[in-house]
Amino acid sequence: MKHGCSAGSSSTAASPLPRSACRSGERLTDKGMDYVHITSSNTDRGTQFSTLPQMRSGVPLFVDASSDFLTRAVEWDKVSLLYATSHKNLGTAGVCVVVMRRDLRPCARHLPSFASLDAWREAESMLNTPVTGAVHVLRLMLQWCLSMGGLAALEERSRIRADRVYTALDTHAATFAGLARPDSRSRVSITFRLENEAQEQAFTEHARTLGLHGLAGYRLCGHLRACLFNAVPDEGVEALVTAIETFGTTLAASDAPRKDVST
Repeated sequence: MKHGCSAGSSSTAASPLPRSACRSGERLTDKGMDYVHITSSNTDRGTQFSTLPQMRSGVPLFVDASSDFLTRAVEWDKVSLLYATSHKNLGTAGVCVVVMRRDLRPCARHLPSFASLDAWREAESMLNTPVTGAVHVLRLMLQWCLSMGGLAALEERSRIRADRVYTALDTHAATFAGLARPDSRSRVSITFRLENEAQEQAFTEHARTLGLHGLAGYRLCGHLRACLFNAVPDEGVEALVTAIETFGTTLAASDAPRKDVST
């Protein structure tokens, strides 16, 4: 939003709430808009559009799909421009994949060349020296995706893995609470919390014993977050499920009222 204002006026049509009732902004308004920009899966809030919103005729939809690109099919008939940075599902940082309609023309003509998609298109993505290492890793990741069965297989894998984690969280709802509403849960960024910071710290320490690291939530949201990007192995997902189940069971047992066995 801050940088968008440098090229014209902008406004927020919808945004996830900052607390436990986060929901993807699926009821968007495009009235009076030159274009609408969304983030298909919000990494910090843990929300995701189950389907992309349908814009009225003539209003382009721009999608930041960095978090869920190559984890599900894209509704290309709704999209005018889609971009995805490489450091989540495409490899290492340094590359951005951009897909845009050929008939799409930018409204702002005064942008510097490095920020102009037309300039990048005319230069065939070589406006300056490419980061060859990151491009090579991207190639390797795409080959790996094909070896996994392609996009359809990766989408099913993402659904199964997310369901495993959410089922564990819901089963132990007395201990864990999701930050996103069930109808807006992200499959790749799972955010949750416990009753207090002490319990969250205890859980992260317990998870660390199972080889899980980096579960702290995004700095603006806090709490806990588990990212299930494509490169995360299935064993890591199962370790997270085990951590949730064992910690939830142990905490529930410790909180249960003690049975009076005195005589």
